[in-house]
Amino acid sequence: AAARERSALEESIRMAAVAEKERHQVLVARLNEFVSETHAQASEVDRTKSIHWKHIKKLEDEVKTKADDAMVWADFAAVKKQTDLYNKGAEAELAKVRETVSLGLRTTAE
Repeated sequence: AAARERSALEESIRMAAVAEKERHQVLVARLNEFVSETHAQASEVDRTKSIHWKHIKKLEDEVKTKADDAMVWADFAAVKKQTDLYNKGAEAELAKVRETVSLGLRTTAE
């Protein structure tokens, strides 16, 4: 009877060990699946991040180009303003010279 009880106890322990091993294998399989999914998600995040960084870089380049263009136009506007002021001054001086020449010609003719 003791041998039978011992054999039954050993069988119970063996069955519990098999069940624990199967449970462990299921947990390991789930963990591996989770790790695989996590790696896939991380890869997708990296890919998305790369796309966003490329887009950000493109926008930065566009902003820089527009800023450079704005500076060129501002420089152009400043030069044009200076040129316009110079031309107005030159026209005024030319008008004075013409008036002086005209006055001189009239005086000489008289």
